[in-house]
Amino acid sequence: MTRSWITAFLAILVLVLTGCSPGDSSTASTIDPVPAPDFATGVQWLNVPSAPTIPQLEGKVTIIYFWTTSCLSCRSVVDDAERLENEFPEAVVPIGIHTGRFEAESDPSMIGRFLTRRGLDHAIANDADYRIWQDWGITSWPTTVVVSHDGMVAARHSGDDAYEALMPVVESLVENPPAPSNPSRVVFTNQPEAAPQTVLSFPGDVLADPAGGRLFISDTGHHRIVVADIETDDVLEVIGSGQEGFADGDAGEANFTEPGGLALSEDGSVLYVADTSNHAIREVDLATGEVETIAGTGERGRPRTGKSLDSPLDHPWDVELIDGDLLVSVAGSNQIWRIDLDRMELEEEAGTGRAGVDNGPKKEARLAQPSGLARNAGGLLVVADAGSSSVRLLDETELTALTGPVDDLFDFGETDGSAAAARFQYPLGVTTTDGMVWVADTFNHRIRGIDSSSRRVTTLAGSQAGWRDGMNPLFSSPAGIDAVDDTLYVADRGNHSIRRVDPATGQAETVVLKGIELLVSNTDDAYEGAEITLDAVQVTPGPGAIVLDVAMPVGYKINPLAPSRFEWSSSGIATIDPLASQSITGPSFPMEVVTSFSEGEGMLRADLWLVYCEADQESICLFDRTRINVPVDVTPDATSANVSIDYEIIPPELASN
Repeated sequence: MTRSWITAFLAILVLVLTGCSPGDSSTASTIDPVPAPDFATGVQWLNVPSAPTIPQLEGKVTIIYFWTTSCLSCRSVVDDAERLENEFPEAVVPIGIHTGRFEAESDPSMIGRFLTRRGLDHAIANDADYRIWQDWGITSWPTTVVVSHDGMVAARHSGDDAYEALMPVVESLVENPPAPSNPSRVVFTNQPEAAPQTVLSFPGDVLADPAGGRLFISDTGHHRIVVADIETDDVLEVIGSGQEGFADGDAGEANFTEPGGLALSEDGSVLYVADTSNHAIREVDLATGEVETIAGTGERGRPRTGKSLDSPLDHPWDVELIDGDLLVSVAGSNQIWRIDLDRMELEEEAGTGRAGVDNGPKKEARLAQPSGLARNAGGLLVVADAGSSSVRLLDETELTALTGPVDDLFDFGETDGSAAAARFQYPLGVTTTDGMVWVADTFNHRIRGIDSSSRRVTTLAGSQAGWRDGMNPLFSSPAGIDAVDDTLYVADRGNHSIRRVDPATGQAETVVLKGIELLVSNTDDAYEGAEITLDAVQVTPGPGAIVLDVAMPVGYKINPLAPSRFEWSSSGIATIDPLASQSITGPSFPMEVVTSFSEGEGMLRADLWLVYCEADQESICLFDRTRINVPVDVTPDATSANVSIDYEIIPPELASN
């Protein structure tokens, strides 16, 4: 990939100094207005049919933010830009300029998955070569620039807290707009890609519980926890309403926002959840389904020692139970914190809060967006330190490097070999078995193994982004990983799926969840499907049938591995075989449902929960929920004893493509 490494180095230097964490400044740097440079040509844009230009934006206040997906502070700036747009919908236009820190981040599909996950619908540039970055004189992530109605740069802010810093400037511009000199300006129209209706959405973590026969899944994009039978893959329970939010309560009412890492109490009765985008730790009583917050205020901020409910957190990513305490990787503050579960006290465990790779005494050492946590056989805490692309070890007093760079925060790659030579690229997940550490090497789309004795790194499975089961499998941004006996479970985030991997051979298979109607009923709004009413039909009284035919577009098929659900009802004009309302694995069409019709007028209703897939990715489940209404006149004058229902599935593109 071509880019200006001098400019990148300047950005990296600033990022090292700031740690890409909550900023100290809350005011914008106002400047003497200067003309905004236009956006460099030849840059790829997402969500819009063509590249916007500064002249086209005349008459609007434009919020231009420079960001990258791996920077957690950048995520708050994205939210701030949208907040300003929402408060001034007629006057403010946000535009994101994505300049990837890691090579994988400049892959448009990687950016696209982030946009889908966060529901972003405004214009985003993939500034892979730092061309716009250089033209605008940017030196750090995140940086936000305000351009006035007449194309002049009015203010600039580096760091997060962009809303507080820029709101006075934006408000002043909105209240005093100049007359546009170009009344015929072109206003571009956003065209975001539709999110795929997958059974799981960007799962962030997976936790296997063989003793309890359960598999816990952070269904991150659906803001819930799914519990499945570890042997049969039947859905047992869904924790969380599926609606984004922050509320305690029972399993069907509680709200999460992008839940991530999971941990289970020793007796298997309590599930701990890193509720990442709520900046909180949640506790689930698995006997009652009750969800309770045990740490965090719901606001993003630097953690502080004291009562766990009184302190803010900053993107808690994972949790690990050790000796009765809960260790939390607080990725946004570049630290590990400890929750004393008896006293509900929060205390600093490791990291200064400044991003880095410095090892040594744990309170003086530096981490960089620590993410996955796991305890090894020796009782040490293994840390997937995503921001430094390394794996670290934490004991009672010291932080050391297991593998990866030891002196350069931005040294990443995909090299196997000795601890000193091996390189990772933004690893988010880690787990352990006897003698091995297993790593979800996220931006390399690989599952890697580290021999704890020799400290040699090997690639078990994966290469480029994609999906493939069997030997030589492919993954897409694997994020979470857990190990039980002879099986690795992987949260394959970009493929919206959970994978089982044999640690001896690297062979993989995709978990196909059964009982999806439980998932749908629990997230009714999230999976709200189309409701269509067909033209009225006539049918003769007496024995007959409903004939359902479902057409698939080229390249797709009904999933032969997963059960689809069919429910039939009528308003008094038909007696439908009760056995017709059922789940059927790999149904074939046309499908005939035995029916007896009674004279009169009424409505037939077919509720379809159809699981389908791309023809070459049959383990990746997409989901279509549709209610079909058919007005029916049952009369002796009719010429047919059957009601025909023809339905065609029109799928969105998978976000991982």
